[in-house]
Amino acid sequence: MSSEPLTTTAGPAEASERGLLIAMLLLVLCGAGAMLLMS
Repeated sequence: MSSEPLTTTAGPAEASERGLLIAMLLLVLCGAGAMLLMS
């Protein structure tokens, strides 16, 4: 039960922030890949 305190203390706000960061990173990577392919 107490082996993973991070999962229990993590709130929905933190999860949403992580999701937004991941989404932005994916968009940046996709944009960079598109630029390289178009060049």
